[in-house]
Amino acid sequence: MSKKQPKLTGWFEKKRQPARIGVYETRQNHDEKTWYSFWDGSQWRGEWYTPQRAANYASGCFGMTATHWRGLAVKP
Repeated sequence: MSKKQPKLTGWFEKKRQPARIGVYETRQNHDEKTWYSFWDGSQWRGEWYTPQRAANYASGCFGMTATHWRGLAVKP
């Protein structure tokens, strides 16, 4: 049985801030490699290989080198 993928937004530039605190997919320019970063409401925190790691280290690293992010297209 396959797991249904959530509907995601398009990619936004880093300068546009997310509306909600949480984990977001991130990438560098138009690179195909996806990372995950935690938005704490005022700044990005780290870049990780999985959403779980981004959530677990949300209180740690500051900053993000990625230039774009995207999130869920519907309210969770």
